[in-house]
Formats: sequence, structure tokens, C-alpha cells
Amino acid sequence: TLYNNQEIYNEFESDVFALRRNVMNYENFNNGNNWRLQGMQTNTALKFNKGIEAIKINAFGTRVRKTNFIDAPDRLFIGGDIDITQSKYLEVGANAVNLFDVVGTTNDTLYSYQNSVFTGDYKVNYAVNELKLSAFGELGMSKFIYNKETTNESFTTDGAFVDLGVSANSKKYNTILSVSYRSVSDQFNSPGAQTRRIFAGNAPGLFLNGQNGNLSRSQNLFDRISDQSLYNQSLSPTLMDYNPAYNNISPYGTATPNRNGITIDVKTGNRDSLYFVHLKTELLAEGIGEGISEKRSFTGIGGGFLLNVNKLIGIQNKIVLTTGFKAENTKRNAGAASIDLGSTLLDVGLAVETVKNLDLLFGIKQFNAKGNEYYTTRTQFVNEITKYNPVEMDFSENVTGFGIRYRFSNYNFITVNADLISFNENMEDVRPNGDYKMKQVYFNYTVRF
Repeated sequence: TLYNNQEIYNEFESDVFALRRNVMNYENFNNGNNWRLQGMQTNTALKFNKGIEAIKINAFGTRVRKTNFIDAPDRLFIGGDIDITQSKYLEVGANAVNLFDVVGTTNDTLYSYQNSVFTGDYKVNYAVNELKLSAFGELGMSKFIYNKETTNESFTTDGAFVDLGVSANSKKYNTILSVSYRSVSDQFNSPGAQTRRIFAGNAPGLFLNGQNGNLSRSQNLFDRISDQSLYNQSLSPTLMDYNPAYNNISPYGTATPNRNGITIDVKTGNRDSLYFVHLKTELLAEGIGEGISEKRSFTGIGGGFLLNVNKLIGIQNKIVLTTGFKAENTKRNAGAASIDLGSTLLDVGLAVETVKNLDLLFGIKQFNAKGNEYYTTRTQFVNEITKYNPVEMDFSENVTGFGIRYRFSNYNFITVNADLISFNENMEDVRPNGDYKMKQVYFNYTVRF
């Protein structure tokens, strides 16, 4: 109902890049997976002596668009949730949100829009010695209503989803294994959970025209962690455009419509121990074909590891090695309309504390994408696909970063970074001016309150 999804996998991102991304998140008020919404919020909690441990209630209301007094009415987003903890064995909850236009706040309303989402969730726990077993899930529905006053047209669609799973948590081995299944219908609409952080079609604000003005480049991987002009700060009632090269499996997060399949997730260790390992596999497919009866299938595997080298060799100064990766593959066997797209992302980082509080930082990102897909054009609000634009791609990106960081405290530090960015277009017969390189030195002083 309300979840701000990360744009691309970055759990094990090297510090030299994570520092830059954190600045972008701060500037855009992206605090974890929360959206910045201006309005009112209230919450309360009730505790009980028996039968039920506690009930938590949260409610909010916000205006996501103000009227222009002509043809765009006020748009409000209201909602709330209730969570009930029966005991350590059982938790249940219910959530509801509604994004709608306030009819009558303009003199000439051309349309009225309403999108409601209702979900319920649960978690059942059972412990056997040091092994904690859980069954969890969420299921819900959406209702979309769009009225066009000028032509007396009215559109109504209903969508639904289920997301069910089980997990085992071993305290002895500090390991969590979970397996889940989700099915999201093609008409499921949840702007609070499907809105993207980045405008895929925005031109980058840095070095837009290169090669003596012969190159007008599109955004790359480095832009997505460093360019303020690409970020979105408001909820979108329509599914926003996305570049399938960077995330084609779940471009709108777990709430991506027209997806069903299983996810296997394994975690062991933690960031403060000697090591931390995370591996996630997704095996998904479309519920219905887009523009054709044949369906696309999606395979994704991602993860990485963090190693506190200083704990391994027994020294006090911190030495942290990180490696993250993600590979995606999309396929559809449909003759001339077949799709075959693959992409890989590798992120390696190293942070070495040379003397107390002085860190040397290094990181490298390597990204490759090759194959074919379709860009889609959708109608406003209704989300109906009106056009399929075929695209072929074969390119690679490399970002290398070097940095020095001095930590006055955990909340006060200064960094100097040097970044080397290269983009290589392997389809030179189609885009002969596709290759380019960029260099940048970046100074940053951070104080957190």
C-alpha cells in the first residue's frame, strides 16, 4: 500500500558509491523505504493483560497535489493500518489507502480519479529449540475508478494479489531461509507501492552533450546514484516508464503487476560479525501476455557477501571487503515477437582504515546488458498499453571510484572521491557515437543530526 522501492540492487554497494547515493537519498527525502508526504499522521498503541498482547493503530492524510483552480483538482492520499499482536505465536494486520481527486475543487473538472487498495497480512511463529519457524503472507485487492467528464466515459478495474511464504531462522547458525510465492494480477493498481524513485526518460544533468556536441547521451548507472535531476518526489497514479536493462523482473517492486512465481532467500551472518552473505533467487512469469498470448518468463539471482577482514586477521583497524552481484534474464518464445534480454551487475568494494578514523575507499561497478525487449506507452491513469516500441541493446558500463574519508564521528565526516566512468556501445552500426568517458572529482562534508 505504501512502499518506496529501491531502483536497482545495491545491498552490498561499496562505500565509495554508497556515500554518494546516501546524499541523493537525503536530498530527495528518501528515508529507507518511506515516501516523503506532507500532511497529518497519528498513531496509538493499546496493551492488554490477556488474550491479546497489543494493538497498534496508524492513520494518515496528505495532499499529494494542490488544485490549479482550472482543470486539476486537489488530489488526496489517505490511509491507515492496524496491527494486532496476539502473542509471540501470531500477528495479524489490515491496511487501507485511497488516492483520489476531490471533485469540486476546480471550476472545470475534466476527469475524476480514485484508486483504493485494501490488504491483510499475517505471521505465525513457532520455535523448536534454537530454530524459529514462521509462516507469513499478505493478500489484497485494488479498485480503480476513472471518469472522464468531457466524454462521459467511465473506467473501472479491479486487481488482486497474494504473497505467501515460510521461513526458518536458526540462531545457532545465524541463518535465515525463506521461500515465498506471489501472484499479482495485471490490473492491480497501487500508486503508493508502484511509484518509481527515478524518471527513466529524464536526460542527465551532467555532461549531457559530449564529443564536441555530437553526443546526446541517455542516463547511465552512475547518473542513478549521483544526479539530482533524475529523482521523483511524488506519487504517480500511472505506471511510470522504466528501462528494462536495469530491472525488468520487478520494475515496480514486489507490487509489479502481471507477475507470479517463487522467491528463495538465504541470509547468514550479519554486518557486525566476521561475514554476512545474502543470496536471492526469483523465478517469475507473466500472468497474461502483453500484446500477444505468449508470456514472458523471468529469472533473477542476486546477492553478495561482506567480509570484515580485520576480524579475520585479528587487527583493530577496520578492513571491509564487499562484493555484490545481480543477473537477470527475460525470455519469450513467440516467433518474430520473441524476447531475449540478459543483464549482469557486479559491485566490488574495499574500505581500509589506515590510521584511526582515516579510510581509503575503492569501488568498481561493472554492468552489461544485451538482447531485445519492448518499451511500452500507456494511457494516462488507465494504464492501458497503446504502443509497443521494440528496442535492441548491447552495451557495457564501468564505474571506478577512489576516495579518502575522515570520520570525526559516526555522524560527521569528510570525503574526497574520484570517479572514472566509461560507457561502451557494442552496436556501433546503429549508434556510432555511443561510446564515451567521464571523470569527476567530488568533495563532500556530512553532518548528521
